[in-house]
Amino acid sequence: GPGFCPAPPPLPTGSDHNRIDYGQPGLMSLGGTDTALTAGRVYYSKILQGTKYFALRLQGVGVNEQHASVPTAAFASGMIVDTGSTQLYLPYGAWTAISAAGAKIRCHQDSDCRLSIQVQGACLKLVDFVKCHPQHRVCSALEQRGLAYGQPMLGFAGMKDLYLELDLSDHQVGFATRSNKACNAKCSSFLTKITCSFAKGCAWEGTQCGGGMSSGGSKSRGSTVTAECFNTR
Repeated sequence: GPGFCPAPPPLPTGSDHNRIDYGQPGLMSLGGTDTALTAGRVYYSKILQGTKYFALRLQGVGVNEQHASVPTAAFASGMIVDTGSTQLYLPYGAWTAISAAGAKIRCHQDSDCRLSIQVQGACLKLVDFVKCHPQHRVCSALEQRGLAYGQPMLGFAGMKDLYLELDLSDHQVGFATRSNKACNAKCSSFLTKITCSFAKGCAWEGTQCGGGMSSGGSKSRGSTVTAECFNTR
């Protein structure tokens, strides 16, 4: 299946609702993973049967290796991987439980704290969602909003620092830690004037996109992928 270095989905911005800010374009690698953009192996999670979405079995959440106490029923519908959604959504009550788990972990800086999401076959350890409280020096979850119908969803906010592989032929989604190589592309790979205009460092020149390589593509910011989040042995 194709591999993805995600970029922000289109969003209306400012007062001009006709303007769509697409952000820096991501990259899609046809035929599998671009190993230059990954650090370490790809971990695969099977897509749940009977769903029309990229829904994965969600097995737990927490902070670092500290498991959060969330009822398993809250995860019954799985977690949808949605490249067109902007946010990371967890069930109601999950963020309170994550904060309680984080309060048991001492920290000195934000990089000491990670939001851990265990799906079947892969552990996503994500930056930005849990911070080190400046006074108490424990990990503290930022306030997040759960979807009204309780469907967990991994949108751009959660996947932006990871490498993603959507493998429909084997009915699975792959996750990998990003390398330090930026997700830039040859300007000539942008085939239309409007997509060329989204790419930093590129400019439309008559009938093609010129400028060498685009710039400003994402690279590793500290999120990682492993096999297991929590030691259950």
